[in-house]
Amino acid sequence: MKKIYALLAIGLGMAAQAQELPATLEYGSGSLPKETSSMFKFDDVPVSLYTGVPDVSIPLLSLPTRSKDISIDMTYNYHPSGSGWNITHGGVITRVIENSSFEFRTNESGFANNTRISSDVYKFSFMGHSGSFVLKKQPDNTLVPSILFNKGQYIKIDVDYNPTTYFINSFTAYDTKGYKFVFGVYDKNITTIPGLSMTKETRTSFRLTAIYDNNGQKLAGITYTEKFQQDPGSSKKEYINITSIVESEGFGKAQFTYSPLYEGRKVDEITLSDLNTNVVKRIDFRDSEKLVFRDVAQAKNEEYRFYYSDGIYGNYDAERGLHRIDKFGYPNFIPFHLYEGSYMDEGAYITNSVNPNIITRGVLEKIGLPTGGSILYEYESNTYSYFQGTSISEFLIGNTFQEDPDFYYNYWDYETTFAYNHIVEEIKRGSMGMLSFFDVDGVGPQTIHISVRPRQYYSNLSLTWVYPPVNISGPGSSFPHYRPYNLENYGYGRGFVLNPGRHTIQVGNFTEQGDGADYIISRIRRNPDVKKWKYGGGRRIKKIAYFDTNAPADLFRKGPGFYPQEYVPVKETYYSYNLFNEPNRSSGNLVADSYEGFSDKYGQVEFVGYSNVTVTDSGNNGKTEYTFTSAFDYPNGLVGTGESQSSDYKRGLLKNRRDYDRNGAVVQSTNYEYIFFDENYQVSYFDNRTVVDRTGKSRLLAESTTSYPTNSTPISKITVYDYYNDINRNLESKTATSSAGEALKSKYYYHTGNSTLSKNRISIIEKVEDYRNGSLINTSKTDYSNNWPDNVSWLPSAVSASTGSTPLVTKARFNRYDKNSNLLENEQSNGTKTSYIWGYNNTQIVAKIENMAYASIPQSLIDEIKTATNSGTETTVLQKLDLLRSSPALAGAMLTTYTYRPLVGVTTVTDPKGDRVTYEYDSFGRPKAVKDKSGNTLAENQYNYRP
Repeated sequence: MKKIYALLAIGLGMAAQAQELPATLEYGSGSLPKETSSMFKFDDVPVSLYTGVPDVSIPLLSLPTRSKDISIDMTYNYHPSGSGWNITHGGVITRVIENSSFEFRTNESGFANNTRISSDVYKFSFMGHSGSFVLKKQPDNTLVPSILFNKGQYIKIDVDYNPTTYFINSFTAYDTKGYKFVFGVYDKNITTIPGLSMTKETRTSFRLTAIYDNNGQKLAGITYTEKFQQDPGSSKKEYINITSIVESEGFGKAQFTYSPLYEGRKVDEITLSDLNTNVVKRIDFRDSEKLVFRDVAQAKNEEYRFYYSDGIYGNYDAERGLHRIDKFGYPNFIPFHLYEGSYMDEGAYITNSVNPNIITRGVLEKIGLPTGGSILYEYESNTYSYFQGTSISEFLIGNTFQEDPDFYYNYWDYETTFAYNHIVEEIKRGSMGMLSFFDVDGVGPQTIHISVRPRQYYSNLSLTWVYPPVNISGPGSSFPHYRPYNLENYGYGRGFVLNPGRHTIQVGNFTEQGDGADYIISRIRRNPDVKKWKYGGGRRIKKIAYFDTNAPADLFRKGPGFYPQEYVPVKETYYSYNLFNEPNRSSGNLVADSYEGFSDKYGQVEFVGYSNVTVTDSGNNGKTEYTFTSAFDYPNGLVGTGESQSSDYKRGLLKNRRDYDRNGAVVQSTNYEYIFFDENYQVSYFDNRTVVDRTGKSRLLAESTTSYPTNSTPISKITVYDYYNDINRNLESKTATSSAGEALKSKYYYHTGNSTLSKNRISIIEKVEDYRNGSLINTSKTDYSNNWPDNVSWLPSAVSASTGSTPLVTKARFNRYDKNSNLLENEQSNGTKTSYIWGYNNTQIVAKIENMAYASIPQSLIDEIKTATNSGTETTVLQKLDLLRSSPALAGAMLTTYTYRPLVGVTTVTDPKGDRVTYEYDSFGRPKAVKDKSGNTLAENQYNYRP
């Protein structure tokens, strides 16, 4: 269908433009509209503002099909569950098993016997579609997929399974244009019980294997190689399918080559080649620290280099302590002075603590670009002031919730690795032998925190390893200091009230002096600039900077002045996640308090969502404030009621965007309202427990924008959206009303016919009516037919239009298609016919013949052109096209011909006068030059890179 609309737009002007589909009116996961590009964009990394997660991806190649291009990208996954880079292509349906240990069985008997206690969730992601569904058992014992959530338009899913064992064999998904996506291979785990003959097979992921159009023609296929893995001593065998070839019918293929290391699952190279095995592009992944694009001759390289953070900011000491994983699954570091040999404290910190000073360890910090420039990413810990929609610092006092002013000064046990809301003033620190001194200044008694860590020594008296005694003495005081005191106050030691003057620390005695000690003497006081948040729930982006030079990767972590050379970014973008009206309080909502069970219970991937986000750009010195729906607006369901706990389809929706200029004045403000459809509670099929899955759809209901011109009256515009009251929830109309009172309304009508080989074709627009202030001003309509030779698809047969309330007038007819839905002939309203010959395995137009019916073109000439383009040289193709041009049968016709370099681009265009324009490409397949018939250069591109 893509090519049809392209031809319509080129040849038919306004009538065709009116048939374009409206934009998807759905804003999910706090994301803003993302531009697609064939190159990695230097100055624009999209960020999901609601979660603070940047979308760092590098386009590798795009493999076209006759309708849907397959993009192969390298996407950075910064989550702890899958750190590093992923090569994304095709699609997958992943099964999230709710209770894998509940029953040990050889088949899926939980369906047959109604013994499961909760639903497995299947999450899908393919070709721009994502969402989740469960399998419901019907009264007739059949399994039916039931969509829980999908981002975008409605997806229909069919399941093929064994009716006896209930093993899933495959899934088939249909998008809203009726295209079919088959998920025909699956990964699996096979587990055995030691000493028993019982085995359990669990099918975990189903991978996309084929895409078909409405006529059942295969657009693309993906083949896989199954890899086996079993850890030593494990009773579980894993069978994982890795991609071998992604092939587009009629175009070419991308082939994956793997390293013999890493169980043969690490990609070494991807090569893109046409159907004649000519290599078009090579991408090398052998070096884990860089990505290399090689030209066809492998003589030139373009490199992206990757640098990762060690997580250490400034002079932070990450040596004396334990490197572990925090309760959210992210890097953690527990300084030695917090537990100092106490295994109980050590275990408690491992279980509960979060260390924002080390959480960026291992994360992508810099990309070095082929241009010689670089992009730097600075991350920081997530923060939150709310848990599942409720303030963590408010408590019920009487009949009202009130803020506890001391809450953020009193840290939970073992939660933090440093007192971030206190100011620590060190009086003295160091190592000592038997005696050391420190002075307390000021007037009157003061609380001084003392940490003394004596070293063990071998006692000649007791003949064992012991710690020496420690005593503190000074003006008006003398007391012992015990080792457990050191663990108090976050390792700064117990607070003692001391008088001003000189005080003495004595380790050991004159009989046995021991081996000395390390000590820290300090004052601790509350920071009046209190940070009203807790740390936890992963990390977020803090800043992205773009340089035209090769800036050091740790530039931000080392701080100003560390490097003698000054590095000035071309552009710098800052992200703040605190409340607009209370800048010292986080707007973050934590939805789960640990990693355990998180992915099973919650649909979103991130622990924290932010309701307020401020983005500041160094380029314009202004800022933009974004407000999102969150768990504060839509809290989770009640645990234990059988109600699904997730309300993710309501969260992360953009509520308001407010733009400010450099002087702090509001330039524009836009409010967004939403409507939620099909909210219901699907009661499951289980006998022993009722499990309810909450479902729903979110759609944009209204969008109101007010602009504030300088020294002028504000200008407003309100757009209201209405949707059809059916399962599809397609857009029915949108009405835009200006502050001047003018109302423009568009109404959409859809064609819903399915071919015998398609389902779910529900988003194709049939008619659009445009109104101004209630009066009809324009109508455009596309008629569809499925009565074509060798094609049962519903394809456009005519386009008509009218002005006002006048009858529709046919602007064009489409008389003929081939089996691949390629348009072969269209007819203008005056009866003039234009025919198209498709070559290169029926993927490209090679001849446009105006003023001639397709049936009048000698078939022998068409066949010769097709044969030449499929396997011949360009010289042969041009010869066959010239024969067509000079054929007497085409007398009176106007002929434009095209030749192509498969998977690269057009190489020649010859107009009806016979003048030929030639397009040249470099060894990377990029446009190099355009030349006229005499060889004169009309346009030229140069690609310059720094060494």
